[in-house]
Amino acid sequence: MTADANQHCRFLRAKNGYGKLEGGGLPFFTQDTVTTTYRCISTGEPFGPDYQLAHTSTCTIKRGCFETALPIIEHED
Repeated sequence: MTADANQHCRFLRAKNGYGKLEGGGLPFFTQDTVTTTYRCISTGEPFGPDYQLAHTSTCTIKRGCFETALPIIEHED
């Protein structure tokens, strides 16, 4: 699977003050930038394995620890 240059790492997660969880296979809605915090679930910290900041602006394909997000599989009932 090839990655889009604007795609975010599968390990990046975000949470805002309203309890909205984002990241992984979910889209990022960063309208509430004041209360949104980011975390790398690979390290469990606000930075990645390379000790660089976990953020939508940095966790892209240009980073060495980047992994493509898993596609969302929709099941037919």
